[in-house]
Amino acid sequence: MKKTLCFILIFIFIITTAGCAAGQTDTTGTETEEEINAGTPVVGASLATFSLTAPSSSVLNSASNLAKSLGGELLYCGTMSFPGMNVTAMNMNFTVAEAKEGDNIVVYQLQTDKWTELTVTSITRGHVAVNVSQLGPVAFIRLPRS
Repeated sequence: MKKTLCFILIFIFIITTAGCAAGQTDTTGTETEEEINAGTPVVGASLATFSLTAPSSSVLNSASNLAKSLGGELLYCGTMSFPGMNVTAMNMNFTVAEAKEGDNIVVYQLQTDKWTELTVTSITRGHVAVNVSQLGPVAFIRLPRS
């Protein structure tokens, strides 16, 4: 098991390094790489990969009800996972296409059957950076400007 995990991690490192060396990008839409990177803070290199998957219908309904109760609009809801990793404290930069500078976006995470507000550290065009301390469903909600 340990050998298999080691080989997988080495393979991911080689693929990641080769992709970076070749200058490959994974951009979609009409924005140029410079436009996308202009608002993205550089925090540091990491080989950690996380995924956001569609939440269950009950989680999505709960997030939608939370957004309504806050008087806001649910922009995105997904379940965050880090295969093979334990998360204790990270600042993560999420791509949220609808986000714009000056938006009032809050992020909540479903923790032990209760929505808990997370600390949003920055909002730029297309990105929301959030302090995360555990895995699970997250909801991005745009609130009216005060």
